[in-house]
Amino acid sequence: MTLCHTDFNPENVLVTAERAVLVDWGWAVRGPAWLDPALVVVRLIATGGQSPAAAQAWAARLPAWRGVPDRVIGDFAEAEARY
Repeated sequence: MTLCHTDFNPENVLVTAERAVLVDWGWAVRGPAWLDPALVVVRLIATGGQSPAAAQAWAARLPAWRGVPDRVIGDFAEAEARY
């Protein structure tokens, strides 16, 4: 379990020349490390910014995504789609 932001979107990332800072932690929860990447994948697909394959390829580069069974991600994506 890790601290998850759960509201990762462009408005919650402040970028300067030196760094990026994630703000607005009002919906933070303890959860699996793959949760925030999964939510970003859903957002990338929902906004039309990426195809499902491209969004998942991005997530596959993240250590938190590796080793998560496809069934778990599929169930999560289905639940999010219904939300």
